[in-house]
Amino acid sequence: MVGRGLASAALALALAVAFAPVLFGDRTLSSAAWVPGALPDGPVGDVRPSGPPPVRDVEGATWVDEPAPYLVHRELERGSLPIWNAAEGLGIALLGNPNMAALSPLAWAVESAPSARAQDFAWIARLLLLGWFTMGLARELGAGWPGALAAGIALALGGQSVQWIQHHPLNTDVFVPAALWAALATGRRGRRAQAYLSLAVGAGLLGLKPQSAIMGGFFGLVVLLAAARDRAGKGAAWLAPAGRSLSRAMVATALGLGVAAVALLPFAEAYDQASGLVRAARTTQSEFTLPVAAPPGPSPVPHPTSPGSAATGRVNSDW
Repeated sequence: MVGRGLASAALALALAVAFAPVLFGDRTLSSAAWVPGALPDGPVGDVRPSGPPPVRDVEGATWVDEPAPYLVHRELERGSLPIWNAAEGLGIALLGNPNMAALSPLAWAVESAPSARAQDFAWIARLLLLGWFTMGLARELGAGWPGALAAGIALALGGQSVQWIQHHPLNTDVFVPAALWAALATGRRGRRAQAYLSLAVGAGLLGLKPQSAIMGGFFGLVVLLAAARDRAGKGAAWLAPAGRSLSRAMVATALGLGVAAVALLPFAEAYDQASGLVRAARTTQSEFTLPVAAPPGPSPVPHPTSPGSAATGRVNSDW
């Protein structure tokens, strides 16, 4: 218990140091200042960005990830479910749009009261959860608390996590180590681990990035089989415990799928209705980022204070 508390505190301290100007100062992780026309007073409003932008895909973050909570909040304020976005073109699916992740648990707090500051804190909180779940997975794999802490910090502050900190895939990616952690524990902790696995699968799939879920499931299967063999020794004796663990994990995963069906079904329909060009592009796009590819740190841009900017809690008419 002491080791867990110290490791969790050390992880939180590492993130607090890395993002101190955002958490305790007036800096923001928003990329809007780098995108022409995003702010109401011209390309950069009254802010002059310097240095590299805070994320890799500044346009995607500014046009999709930052407006998303405002669009969902607007529908909720009207007393409507966030099903359809009539503000884009002739209209587009909102609930089934994987770029919006309208029902992701990691977006609920910001959707209830969207602001630039709330988004900054939510994005950093996602990294904290990612690191914490990674520590749990490392412990389940046999690492001590120092090793688990190193794994948590490495993933939370790695290049893939930091350079995509704004983006919606993290709503799913955060729960992948949690699901693997729970799946490994099914053989020892029974129903409690199954409940955790169902929650992790359901919460991750509500982020509507099935690529991460599919890859996580594949690695989970391999790790479950390897762990069962390690525990049972050589020969065929490992097959029985492996089968029990796998069946428990499958039941828990099915329950998680049921939880996420409210978003997965609209997503499947929207994807099925998309053009072949869109499906091909989204299926084949891929990019790899080495861990710690860039030093973690916030954007050097202060929060915009222009009337009507995203930071004031009001939405640009383009959004």
